[in-house]
Amino acid sequence: MTSDHAGWERTRAKGVWFYVLVFGALGWGLPFGVMTYVMSGIYEKQWADFRTPLIYLIVFSIAGAIQSYIVWRHREKQYHQQCAPGFSVIQKEKNSR
Repeated sequence: MTSDHAGWERTRAKGVWFYVLVFGALGWGLPFGVMTYVMSGIYEKQWADFRTPLIYLIVFSIAGAIQSYIVWRHREKQYHQQCAPGFSVIQKEKNSR
């Protein structure tokens, strides 16, 4: 098996909701929310009230969660196409010893 399979095996062992939260909402949504707020403040030459960054963070976190869930499903489909059904990479390594 390739190291990509082993890496995905470790990631998928943590679960879909961990992946969606860490890689989607926190890893994608928060940085883009902050970046959008900063860029809009620079472009408009004024800073909005406290609700605007909160709205950006919520909207981009939700978008990041949706995007990462779609990526999760795609990677799972690839994983199952390349591995025998019912066996994980870790199980195959244990069985080969």
